[in-house]
Amino acid sequence: TMTSEQRLQFLRNLLVSSPPGQFDSILKSIENLLASTKHEGLTNEWIDETRSLYKSKLAGNNAGDASSSHRHSNALTNLMENYVKEFFSSKVSVGTTSVSNGNTPNDLIVRSYVERIDSANYHAGSWASRWNVQFLSNKEVVLSGHVEIYAHAYEEGRNFHLQSEHNFSSLTISSFSDESSLLKDIVKQISSWETEKVAEPMRDVFQEISDSTLKSLRRVLPLTRTRMDWNVLTHRMVKMLETNPANK
Repeated sequence: TMTSEQRLQFLRNLLVSSPPGQFDSILKSIENLLASTKHEGLTNEWIDETRSLYKSKLAGNNAGDASSSHRHSNALTNLMENYVKEFFSSKVSVGTTSVSNGNTPNDLIVRSYVERIDSANYHAGSWASRWNVQFLSNKEVVLSGHVEIYAHAYEEGRNFHLQSEHNFSSLTISSFSDESSLLKDIVKQISSWETEKVAEPMRDVFQEISDSTLKSLRRVLPLTRTRMDWNVLTHRMVKMLETNPANK
């Protein structure tokens, strides 16, 4: 038998692992299940703490001090905000960008996080990136980073999840003109990595998954006794991963 503390930890782990946009739905289901019991641990404070952990987990530790005294922070923030707005342009996408101080006075950390919640079409996803920018001089930087993706397609109790992580090793970027061009080159390289190394390959993976391959992941007839339309599900996953630059 689980103790009250163990039960709360189990429920917290369940909620923190919720797909993008599904926290409130799963929380409601849990509250309905507990409605007939005497369990009183789901306080507003506990829910707020759990929600905060959930958001941090989805954002890939993108939370942090968004302030920076670095002389390039404002300009780089503006460039990244424009890039995120273009790259993830969608009526159902919400994105944030921040630039903060790194480990040394010459370093900056560029973070972006985007959620795309399309409940009407039963799919959702998140894209979290963290880029380390080390300024070697006014015309040279070293760029490295990490991208985490979570995609979820669902309908009538059937779910398909995708979680993917991509690491990018240090790359030196040099500019032979002014500092403004160097900052633009940083964003250009981020765009190149995210488009060519992440978005396009992942889209191709879903386009190449055959109906028979997806069918092998589950029984021919699920417990609902209704066949799954994997072609429709795959199409939704591809649509969720589509980005404007990849379509141009």
